[in-house]
Amino acid sequence: MADYKRFWNEERETMAPADRRRFVFGQIQKQLDYVYNNTPFYRDLYDRHKVKPESIRSLEEFTARIPIVTKQMLRESQERCPPYGDFLGIRPDEVFHIHGTSGTSGTPTMFGISRGDWEFMCEGTAALQWAAGMRPHDVVQISFPMSLFLGGWGMLGGAERIGARIMPIGGGETERQVNLMYHVGSTVLCATPSYCLYLLDAARKAGRDPQQSPLRLGLFGGEPGAGIPEVKRLMEEGWGMKAIDFGNSAEVHPCSNMECEERAGMHVWNDFVHTEVVSKDDPHSPVPMGARGGVVYTALWRRAQPMIRYWPGDETLMIEPPPAAIIESMDARMPRKVPVRLTSMTFCHLAMSNLPISPSARLSIRQNSRRAPPLRPPTARFRTARIWPKSRSIRRPASSRSSTM
Repeated sequence: MADYKRFWNEERETMAPADRRRFVFGQIQKQLDYVYNNTPFYRDLYDRHKVKPESIRSLEEFTARIPIVTKQMLRESQERCPPYGDFLGIRPDEVFHIHGTSGTSGTPTMFGISRGDWEFMCEGTAALQWAAGMRPHDVVQISFPMSLFLGGWGMLGGAERIGARIMPIGGGETERQVNLMYHVGSTVLCATPSYCLYLLDAARKAGRDPQQSPLRLGLFGGEPGAGIPEVKRLMEEGWGMKAIDFGNSAEVHPCSNMECEERAGMHVWNDFVHTEVVSKDDPHSPVPMGARGGVVYTALWRRAQPMIRYWPGDETLMIEPPPAAIIESMDARMPRKVPVRLTSMTFCHLAMSNLPISPSARLSIRQNSRRAPPLRPPTARFRTARIWPKSRSIRRPASSRSSTM
């Protein structure tokens, strides 16, 4: 087997924290200028909050003064200006890929992605996959739905960059998935944790020994199972592989937080997507390292539909990276995925498949699926007549390898 290098992009992945912060803030300044001058959505939002891009002089001021963006604001924008909204930022004929949310809670949010954004998405995902252990000799089975759902496409694009062989089988056809896994020799599985466990059960029912499967690595997203120790153990011991947790919000990037091979929590790749954890009651007040709060994302490279301080309604916390981490210079890591990502539907899927899940694992899944509803954004009240909470920082409005990465 080839002797592969440790880093995908050593210069960026070994950057000193202070240098990374300067780099990140430089990208934020560029993005603020870009969205203000290219999208009516952000120009109107910032004008209503009486903030100009050039007035933001630090990361601290960015958190304190730039308003958050919510999913409801994006939906309303796309209702006014279908299909992409007035935050597109490029000409409609420059859209390269069209994706979107499932629309389970209403009208789907449509994603218009430029060719340049797509190339960055693939390159950025490859860096995360490389740190997780994916290599050119791997055979990658993508069992995420290959549809409007963006997550599977990010896995595919990154694996292509790495040079792995890819089997994008998509979701469903479980018996066929198991048979093809053994037939072609899949070494990496990309799927939701619940589907991974469903495949495990299907393999056993088919008379196969999962411990003798070709799998050595799994990349799991879409729900927080791979961040729950007992569920992670079920996947790793069941298949005899390493289970890697990853996630983000599809509005921002299909994958910008992922564990490395040490599997001690998702690394926060802040030079791809700047990630903040703030007070659940005030999105302009950061919380200390290790404290729980609402997560806020800023895409540092997107030109089409760039998300600046996007509030997905998820709760999380960040801690310092462990000394043994592959990417030791990353600013922080998330020890587990946000709890609101695991729904009761996922638990039913696990329960109905008759998997050998221990009572404590089932309890853990139940607790994570029901722990809290999605966080309500404080700024959701901008569009109502309710009385504002007193807050100094919330204003009531009038209504590898690429050097270019």
